[in-house]
Amino acid sequence: MQEDLTRFKDDFVSAFNSREYSYMLISPLHFLLNIEIYLANVREEIINFEQLCEQIPRKFGSRSTVKEILKHGVEFKYLVKSVRAEDKRLRAYEHTERYKAYVRECLDILVFKNKNKKVA
Repeated sequence: MQEDLTRFKDDFVSAFNSREYSYMLISPLHFLLNIEIYLANVREEIINFEQLCEQIPRKFGSRSTVKEILKHGVEFKYLVKSVRAEDKRLRAYEHTERYKAYVRECLDILVFKNKNKKVA
């Protein structure tokens, strides 16, 4: 157990040295948003701002904080924001292909490494 925790801590600190990983890990809200977007992408679904706000408990952050994190993700080119054809008011979010690989790698390292499983 002690070795697993030490390895997890070392992997976590190592991951934080990358700007891409630090965007995902900077706060619990960042992490949850990236997980929700990743899951939607894996299921080949589109997820929009309203759905993200519904799926993440308010105790992790307000709607304005969610919006700001998504805005930064688009600015850093980690996320792509698109307007839905069926409802132009809705903004959909997905990871760029490059950032999707970072999310998958981060999950492999931090979540699944000790379970001999890989992320879809």
